[in-house]
Amino acid sequence: MVLEIIKLFVWTVWTTKSILLISVSAGIGNLSLSYDGDVMPDALLSIYDEFKSIDQNEDIQWLIVSSPTFGAIIGAMFATWSSDMWGRRTSILIADILSVFASLVTASSINFRMLIFGRFVFGTAVGILSMTVPLYISEFSPPQIRGILIGLNSILGGLGRCFSSFFIKVFGTWRWTVELAIIFPLLQFFMMWQLPDTPPWLLRQGMAKERKKTLKIVREALKYIYPPDQRKEVLEIMVNSIQESPTGGNVNDSFFLKLRRVWGNRRVWRNFLAGIFVQVASQAVGLDSVVKFSPHILQYGGYEADSVPAALSKIITTVGVLASVLCLILVETVGRKKLVVYSLKSLSAIFLALSSGYYVLEKNGPHIVTTEFSPVFSANNTCWALDCADCLHSTCGFCTVTGRAELGGACLKQEDGSAICRASNGQWFDLGCPNKHGHLLILFLDGLIFMYALGLGTVPSTITSEILPSGFRGFGGGVATVTMWISNLFFSTIFSSLQESLDPWEVFFIHGIITALILFPIIKLVPTTHGQTVESMENPCQESELLGSTSQSPRP
Repeated sequence: MVLEIIKLFVWTVWTTKSILLISVSAGIGNLSLSYDGDVMPDALLSIYDEFKSIDQNEDIQWLIVSSPTFGAIIGAMFATWSSDMWGRRTSILIADILSVFASLVTASSINFRMLIFGRFVFGTAVGILSMTVPLYISEFSPPQIRGILIGLNSILGGLGRCFSSFFIKVFGTWRWTVELAIIFPLLQFFMMWQLPDTPPWLLRQGMAKERKKTLKIVREALKYIYPPDQRKEVLEIMVNSIQESPTGGNVNDSFFLKLRRVWGNRRVWRNFLAGIFVQVASQAVGLDSVVKFSPHILQYGGYEADSVPAALSKIITTVGVLASVLCLILVETVGRKKLVVYSLKSLSAIFLALSSGYYVLEKNGPHIVTTEFSPVFSANNTCWALDCADCLHSTCGFCTVTGRAELGGACLKQEDGSAICRASNGQWFDLGCPNKHGHLLILFLDGLIFMYALGLGTVPSTITSEILPSGFRGFGGGVATVTMWISNLFFSTIFSSLQESLDPWEVFFIHGIITALILFPIIKLVPTTHGQTVESMENPCQESELLGSTSQSPRP
């Protein structure tokens, strides 16, 4: 089966020549987003140092960090309307212009107001791209490799992280690294400018007024997907399916009128809810919260404080890309829904294992001694503690002999403890206690990142872009994306407050329970879509077409 999918993918790319160009052109948006996501955490540290008023004001810091999410909510709302009114391609072009503008504003900021505005505008572009890119690719893809082509987004995301690491090392300053982000939206803009909009959108927009002209345009668009001998048949199927499918109404209709039309069709309504819920589930598992705890986990595994950022970046990039590559194959062999279910089951089990492991290791951490260390340690720079965990809970740091944490260590004050520890040739830990079994926590962390990228990190956008007929696809995908960004803001706020009030093992336990509970509505609501043509899902009133179709795409 795997070899058959690979053969089909190679054959489709070879015979149509342009399908990869379409997917890569649209997917460059994700490259830009991942680049920014990797650059900004390092950039913010430099920004806080440059603008002293920001460094002392937690409210402004929160606004800077959260403004892209608020912008993404607005952007997804805009895309809900623009993708139907102006088209998927035009919406992507608008997002590229906003991305370039936002990068220039952010890089030239002279105060925190400009910085917040630039980040907000960039978030708006993110919201548009997160909704329209999967939709564009799904409507432009042969059915049997649609999941693979949408999944290429994740690969490009990993490439964006590689670019960010390179630019940070070469250019160093935050203004240069942020300004260089304009490369990717500019590249996407010029590539997308050469491409048409999607055939289903073109047909639905022009069939009523200019049928002959519209069909000619669609035939030109189909040359990017199908060989010449198959275009006529595909166009006939597409026209018939769109004429018979339910309509979402006029693009200028109000939100509530569109929602009423969705409510009026039982199958459309169920799939509308499924698209929303699968996007919410991708945020509810709280992987962002885990990434925030990653420095703790790496220090338990023996990475000292200074080496954590580089190690974490390598782990996320390497493990994420490997999982995304595997997802490209499994998404068409195993299927979308099964990947999400397997991902949730695995994540829940790993969360609970991580919780147990964290609890055991914290209770069996290295003890506090001073006899093994340099006499520079004195009452002025040490803290009183019984063991390493007790030391870190008192907001001090732990210093131990390099590579020999089992011998114990000293508890030093945070202000100058790091410098004193290194002067004594020791290793400094300020978030987690090193343990000879700590590598198990790192394996669990790798497992979490891998299983998330394999399922929930990629598949929800694929499902959302497939499960509704074209008349509802823009509206449904937009609402699901808006809900996803609102969920991102909600759950990140909730989990951040939990991190401040609970121990890590308790937070991971809560994540495990939430992830397990999400399984039941996913199994109940989400339909099976892999291997079906977009046209076969145009009439969702027929159960067999949506849930049991064996519609085939052109095969070699």
